[in-house]
Amino acid sequence: GTYIFNSIQYSGSNRFRFDFQNSATGVFLIYVHGDVDLNKSKVLILNGGDASRIYAETHGTGASSPSGTVAWNIANGSSGNQNRSKWSGTIYAPYAAIKIGSGSGSSNLTGAFWSGTQVTINSGVSLFYDPFIFCSPPTASAGTDKLLTCAVTNIALDGSASTAGATYSWQALNGGNIVSGSNTINPVVNAAGSYIITVTASGGCSSSDTVNVSLNNTPPDVNAGSDMVLTCQNTSVTIDASSTNPSLTYSWTGPGILSGANSSSATVNLPGVYTVVVTDTHNGCTASDQTTVTTNTSIPDVDAGPPNALNCILTQLELLGSSNTASALFSWTFSAGGVIDSGETTATPYISGIATYYLTVTDSINGCTALDSVEIFEGPCILPYYAPCPDGKVQTLIGCELSSLYNNYIPGSDTVNDIYIFGGDSVWIEIITIQGQTQNLFNLVYQTTGYGLTDTIPNGLNPLIITGKYPIANLPSLEVPPASNMINYVRPVYPALTSAGVTTTQGDVAQKSDFARNGFNVDGTGVKVCVLSDSYNKVLGNPAQADILNGDLPGVGSPNYTTPVDVIQDYPYGAASDEGRAMLQIVHDIAPGAELGFRTGTISEGDLALGIIELAQAGCNVIADDITFITSPFFQDGVIAKAVDSVTSMGVKYFVAAGNFDSKSYQNQYSPMAAPLGLVGTAHDFGSGDNLQSVTLEPGAYTVMLQWEDSIYSLGQTNTGTVNDFDIYITNEFGTQYFGFNHVNTGGDPYEVLPFIVPGVVPIDANFTIVRASGNQAANIKFVIFRG
Repeated sequence: GTYIFNSIQYSGSNRFRFDFQNSATGVFLIYVHGDVDLNKSKVLILNGGDASRIYAETHGTGASSPSGTVAWNIANGSSGNQNRSKWSGTIYAPYAAIKIGSGSGSSNLTGAFWSGTQVTINSGVSLFYDPFIFCSPPTASAGTDKLLTCAVTNIALDGSASTAGATYSWQALNGGNIVSGSNTINPVVNAAGSYIITVTASGGCSSSDTVNVSLNNTPPDVNAGSDMVLTCQNTSVTIDASSTNPSLTYSWTGPGILSGANSSSATVNLPGVYTVVVTDTHNGCTASDQTTVTTNTSIPDVDAGPPNALNCILTQLELLGSSNTASALFSWTFSAGGVIDSGETTATPYISGIATYYLTVTDSINGCTALDSVEIFEGPCILPYYAPCPDGKVQTLIGCELSSLYNNYIPGSDTVNDIYIFGGDSVWIEIITIQGQTQNLFNLVYQTTGYGLTDTIPNGLNPLIITGKYPIANLPSLEVPPASNMINYVRPVYPALTSAGVTTTQGDVAQKSDFARNGFNVDGTGVKVCVLSDSYNKVLGNPAQADILNGDLPGVGSPNYTTPVDVIQDYPYGAASDEGRAMLQIVHDIAPGAELGFRTGTISEGDLALGIIELAQAGCNVIADDITFITSPFFQDGVIAKAVDSVTSMGVKYFVAAGNFDSKSYQNQYSPMAAPLGLVGTAHDFGSGDNLQSVTLEPGAYTVMLQWEDSIYSLGQTNTGTVNDFDIYITNEFGTQYFGFNHVNTGGDPYEVLPFIVPGVVPIDANFTIVRASGNQAANIKFVIFRG
């Protein structure tokens, strides 16, 4: 150890004990600030050690010595070995003298002595040179600075020393921590901080050095990228990780990695959570992030629409494809025979070929596709009697019939006269006037330039109807003021239907009237029987006179009955079929003694009513007709029925052709259901949710009349007219609208006319659809096939 004193001043005998405690390296260091006077001294060295390991130093100046110059004094002991003064160790006195052996006696000294002035050795002193060994500081190196990282959490320090036999001691500062080996050259540490190595030589000299251990455990940043979606179009996707750290390795894990598991971008093909772990190649630190891959493989909705048919009239169709997928893209293809005129990339293209059409719907978001098909057949040919209205309905005053006539009429093109009665460049029409305006309108249109109504026909009980011949070219004039302000609507004079036919009758025999006539001796004498039909003698060649001469009719020249037929009015507008004369022949067969009369009844409905009255006024006891006007009301009495009621109340027997079409009709209470084909309103349910009434149509010309139970404006019943607006269309088996000739009925009369022609020789299947475009009043509906 080291001992420090201010001064040592002994008198008499004294003793120093140096106990080395069996230490191989320990030394004694004695430092004295002042003078040392040991007088007689003894030294004991115990438990190892020797003088070379004892060092004493005084900085005294000798001021306390008798001579004033001695800093360290040792006196001789008494004579004899046991009483000698002894000292072991090196003495250093840099500022004054060393005096050994003063006085008589003897001394034994082992060590070395050095003075800055002088060393005095007196007699009786025995010296043994054993100087204090001053060691050189050993070299000490703590090694290079070290770095702890996420990968290197423990590190051995690289301490070193060139001194053999040295000992080592490490000290941790500033947060450092020594895990093991603190007394070795290479301790293991696990914390950042400063580490000091102390190397101690065998002589006790030591040296120190410091090494710094730093820590780099900053994790890298990483972003696994956006979530991705697998679709029908993209069956694999690339997931992209990114980082601002340039020195990284990547590792992806997840359910479906195809490639790139150890790169920043991986290709995957399965949904799930994908984790990327990045490692900083400099410090081994890691970071992770996740991205999710989902699937969107929902198949889009597709519907190619209902099947349909093209025919001789309907040469182009709009396919009704659809999809409930908001992002749908459409593409149509077709089998042999198909033709897409336009819109092949829309839901509703127009086509004109008989084929199977395929609709592919692609979801533009996920690329998934779905396919549906629709068959387009060759449908039966049904021809409209005249050019149909756009969409099967018009709102004009002159209606579909007269509008089509104006737009399409070619003189001489209609020789059938099922719908129109022509007179040169004119057509017979009925103008239904607004109440109170009949005379004003007549004054305007009769023989007036720009209008030109002529050949008017009395309407008797129909005060709101003006009937006459009207130039086709002037029909639009009725739709603009001032005429339009006085008109409810305009219709053609629909030709009457007659049903007698020109045939040789066996009626007299069939009904056994010949037995009654002969048995009761009656022949009709005293009875006047009159007939209403189309004409009496309008066939070329005066056939009536031939019938009289042959005895088929009475009259001048007849072999038996000479009273001529009372022809009150024959058909005034040219040739006709003389069905009235045929009826009179039957009457003459049955009651040859009866007087006969005839009046045409096919000019107009109002004129027929007038003719009934005229026949009664002419003394007819029995009146028969074979006439049907399609506009006669089905559900209430019209002008004809009222005229019949009038004459029967006077005792006249009246036989009418009503009921001839009972087997060719349909009647029911209107039952609404959803309207087809995008038509406005509702459709009639013919049963079991079916809006189609199927019919089989033989080749021929057809006239279908639809009526419903409602107010009839033209009869003067009400100022408001019909409440419901019904329409009728002819369709194919798929419900595709062929055509219609409808008009807006509201405020007018409750009827619609549907004329058409079935060409060829083969019956066809078709359907009727009845639609209520407006109104909600309950109503019976009925349609009758008058021709066909």
